[in-house]
Amino acid sequence: MVFLKDSTVSIASELQRKIVTARLIGFGFFGLFVVGLFLPKGSLTQALRLVPFIGVAATALYINAKAVCPKCKQRLPQERYGLGLDKNLHRCPGCGLDLDAAAAPKE
Repeated sequence: MVFLKDSTVSIASELQRKIVTARLIGFGFFGLFVVGLFLPKGSLTQALRLVPFIGVAATALYINAKAVCPKCKQRLPQERYGLGLDKNLHRCPGCGLDLDAAAAPKE
């Protein structure tokens, strides 16, 4: 995380935290799928194998909804094989918002 002088979190760090958390939850759902492959065959295991797909799809939709500029709502580029936003991203490509600026305080 990038902390500013007065220990506030930047906009990019706040977005990064949300995206990485969602990706890790998605990996957890994938782990459930792998575990489900080794469960004995039955009607309940068939239903349990569907849950990870729903979880991974939900986290992907969440990431697409959250990886946007807070000002203009344009999608922000993400790392190709990484967990979060592109490391070279310092400004929004749409409106030029400085993503290294302090995030709005939580209420």
